[in-house]
Amino acid sequence: MTRSQVNNNELAERCEYNSGLLVYGYLSRELGRYYTRDTNREIFLIELAKDIVEKM
Repeated sequence: MTRSQVNNNELAERCEYNSGLLVYGYLSRELGRYYTRDTNREIFLIELAKDIVEKM
């Protein structure tokens, strides 16, 4: 699995959300323990999430 950094607006486009703000809300509520952000505010998975995905 490769790390693919992405921002809220890019994710909104990929997931057919109307805005990056909706993505931010969802991520914060449901997936906050599985990702972090870099200094550019791009999202990437933490090791816990990578481990879960690799076991699927």
